[in-house]
Amino acid sequence: MPTVLPTVSEDTTANLAPSPPAAAAAAPERMAPAVADTAPGDVTPASPSTPSPFQSGSIRAASFQPAPLPAEWVHSGNPAARSLPLTRSADGHLSSGLWDCQAGSFTYIFPCDEIVHILEGDVIVDAQGGQRHLRAGDVAFFPQGLETRWTVRHCVKKLAIFHTVTRPLHVRIAGRLLRWLGIRR
Repeated sequence: MPTVLPTVSEDTTANLAPSPPAAAAAAPERMAPAVADTAPGDVTPASPSTPSPFQSGSIRAASFQPAPLPAEWVHSGNPAARSLPLTRSADGHLSSGLWDCQAGSFTYIFPCDEIVHILEGDVIVDAQGGQRHLRAGDVAFFPQGLETRWTVRHCVKKLAIFHTVTRPLHVRIAGRLLRWLGIRR
């Protein structure tokens, strides 16, 4: 059963700092497999003219990219983080990726809902007075806007599933119109 950490109020989510993690950041609407080479028994990806009904990614021989944390979030150590985007839905609301980090302590504010599966290592996560020690094999859910403090003792690697929901276009337009008219801030 996943570890569920407490949520934060809507007031706390208004001033979130960074954009989604590199794994959830810009990616093409239809993402090709993360690694082009295939192992025996793997299915060869569909050609660009024949879109596949599903996506796949691979951690074999994968090239992680640096995903530095904002300097003001680092409390101690040198938590060098890296990420690797794996998949993304056509509408961009659901994506997955790998992330790893070296020893250190840092703040992290979740820019979207995230489910993590710890693959290697461990991390101690503090949030709103609660603390969880997540180890390889553990799964946890972090809601958008949750401010946490991560303490990585050696290193940690996680598979992350990101869920982002934006307000429908008509709701965003109505909000801008109301602000423009001075009816709402």
